[in-house]
Amino acid sequence: RPAVHAVALSGGSTRWLVAWEAVGSNSDSDIATVYSDNNGATWSALGYVNDGALVDGADNHDRGVALASHGGVVIAVWYAMSWPRGRTGWTLAVARSSDYGASWGRAHALHAASSSYSPDM
Repeated sequence: RPAVHAVALSGGSTRWLVAWEAVGSNSDSDIATVYSDNNGATWSALGYVNDGALVDGADNHDRGVALASHGGVVIAVWYAMSWPRGRTGWTLAVARSSDYGASWGRAHALHAASSSYSPDM
């Protein structure tokens, strides 16, 4: 079951940011985002939080996204399978945006890989 998380951003912006687990045609899942600056009347182009979202393989899954914000800074946290490259198991990952979710920095691992996936963060 895909996780969907939305957050209202403040600090000079009236942006709504939505993130979810998007499953691709090769069964790979990535953390997708869109934002709206006009209360949902229109939405931005699709963006991705996780590194390599459009090129990683079917063995790389990203799930269980959660968002938090303070001013224009947004933090996304999620579980990543087989990431960074060469690891096996699930890793808790984090990425930061300093422009209200319009773009994202590189992801970082918060803990070592685990063999189990627990969506209860």
